[in-house]
Amino acid sequence: MDSALIDVRSNQEFEQGHLRGSISVELGELPLRMHELPPRSFPVTLICTPDQSQRATDVFSAKGYEIAQLQLWQAETAAQWHNQGLIESGPQAARLWEPAPVIRTFVERFMPTTLESTSNLGLDLACGCGREAVFLAMHGWQMTGIDYQQTALDKAQRLAKQHTVNLNTLSLDVEADDAALSNLPGMDLICVQRYLHRPLLPKLQQQLNPGGYLIYQTFMQGCEAFGRPRNPNFLLAPGELKETFDALDVLYDEVITLDDGRPTNGFIARKPLSPIA
Repeated sequence: MDSALIDVRSNQEFEQGHLRGSISVELGELPLRMHELPPRSFPVTLICTPDQSQRATDVFSAKGYEIAQLQLWQAETAAQWHNQGLIESGPQAARLWEPAPVIRTFVERFMPTTLESTSNLGLDLACGCGREAVFLAMHGWQMTGIDYQQTALDKAQRLAKQHTVNLNTLSLDVEADDAALSNLPGMDLICVQRYLHRPLLPKLQQQLNPGGYLIYQTFMQGCEAFGRPRNPNFLLAPGELKETFDALDVLYDEVITLDDGRPTNGFIARKPLSPIA
């Protein structure tokens, strides 16, 4: 696919018929649904009615997207697409967004090929809009997402519904409530993306069941040259995660540079099956 297909018509119009592989994002909903879009480095094709074309171009250009094409939805062109077998109906099934790179690395390289229902409990800490939690749920994990912002959790639930997976969400402030994590059941997977609160790190290790996976990716020292965060409290030192979680078996520990130049540490480790001394 050379560009991502984004249909900005109404949801009702989309369900009545849309180009195969497209997603529905009404123009008025765009500020609340940016997390459903592909990276800005990926060109987009906008599908709209003729009267929407100028506004759609302006809105997506202002968000930093390269617009590869405008496809105008009109009766004649829609009939041609239908005859070519390019039209489908119903709610969207396509996915244009991507999880954090370390999550995809885990799924492709380290995730067990078979998940047992007794060992697939997952936790996404500071889950935000839920992309990582939903992606893992799509691959068989029973995920719980925690965030202190209810608006973010609402977006996560909407994303889970779009992709027909179950996602449990909890509105918790884990920095203010010391017992928030310990009140949860033991987890077989814990992931953390773009969030760092060092007092929580020992608790993550304690919350993992034997054999459980820790997946972490957040910003490193050096981000200051490119943008936020600049506060050293939110920036990892080189090798910090490996040193902090030295009782875990490290599977992956790499510097991952984002498209905007900011360095992050991608880290995957597994708790030994035998108890950690």
